[in-house]
Amino acid sequence: MPASHHGGQARFRPEARERFLPSPIAGQPNGTGDRAAAPHPKAAKGQASRHAHGYCRTVWISCSPVQLRFQLELPACSDINTCNPLLPMIIHAPLHLVSTYDFISHALAYDRTLSISIHQTPQYQQYPGNHMRPASLVFIFIAVVLLFQPAFAQTTYRVGTEGGYPPFNYVKNGEPAGFDVELAKELCKAMQGECKIILVPWDDIITGLINKRYDFVVASMARTEERDKLIDFTTPYYRSRTNFIGNPAHLSSSSPEQLEGKILTTQNKTVQADYLIKHYGSVAKIVLFDTLAESFHALIRGEADAVLTDSLVGYEFLQTEPGQPFDYIGQPLNTNDPSSEACIAVREGDHELKNKLERALQTLRLNGIYERINRRYFPFSVY
Repeated sequence: MPASHHGGQARFRPEARERFLPSPIAGQPNGTGDRAAAPHPKAAKGQASRHAHGYCRTVWISCSPVQLRFQLELPACSDINTCNPLLPMIIHAPLHLVSTYDFISHALAYDRTLSISIHQTPQYQQYPGNHMRPASLVFIFIAVVLLFQPAFAQTTYRVGTEGGYPPFNYVKNGEPAGFDVELAKELCKAMQGECKIILVPWDDIITGLINKRYDFVVASMARTEERDKLIDFTTPYYRSRTNFIGNPAHLSSSSPEQLEGKILTTQNKTVQADYLIKHYGSVAKIVLFDTLAESFHALIRGEADAVLTDSLVGYEFLQTEPGQPFDYIGQPLNTNDPSSEACIAVREGDHELKNKLERALQTLRLNGIYERINRRYFPFSVY
């Protein structure tokens, strides 16, 4: 974990700047708002291994009278003791019977090259004339997988996200990228479908869902009472907090007394904006921007004293070169005010899709894919 700028060791990561500083898409606000917050960068030091090693997970499937075995290469911790608070990704699966449909479904859910080997069971060897060579069985297995694949790929899920909230969703080389985007694609795979990412301005994202422009939303959206009246939510897929970010040489506390007369900023139409107006509107000058990037640019230029933001997005900003003079100010805000859990949003009453997403999210948590995505963006658990 990179050290704070106070510790002497540079914490600047070039890839963070690449994710955080690209200009937003024209006409699309860099929306955020009800997202979640993270541990302080210093607090996570030593809690997660930054060097993952691969391991071979072998899954046995018994399709009597033969057993099929395939191997998956997944990232894993070299030392579980260095991975806390992340969960170890090694899963031990005993030999068990499954239907051919379930076997192929699970096989296709993995975005991995399968290494397949065939093992004849004693029962199989007892049958007269069963002398088919393993190589022939491999070709039969591949043919069956290819036979079922078009049927599984027929469903295309349209997923709405913002594209202006790094590291969760942003645009890289003209394509959607980020934690939310990767998770959405893996969720679609787990539901035996394809994924079409649709970039939407934050202000329009709920309206687009209600009007069926897309099927569900993965955009770091927090569940609030107001939104609950319009749409439905899954269980959280990551948790965060909300923090002020400013120059610690000028600010030592986030109390209203400390920030009296200061210029505070965040993105408009977010829970952070509502919080600023409610708790600091009478003592400080509140400046709201259409995008969170504009708020950080105002901080960098000295036009604002502090930015109120999701702590995970703030963590990303603090890894950039322009973010080096800044740090978290004071303690994170109350866990539930603003809301601090990011959920997947579906249309109100779409229980079938909501249940599919819940099962898919659980699958990604169990098979290590969620942890793999987590590690790509944060050296600590955000679940």
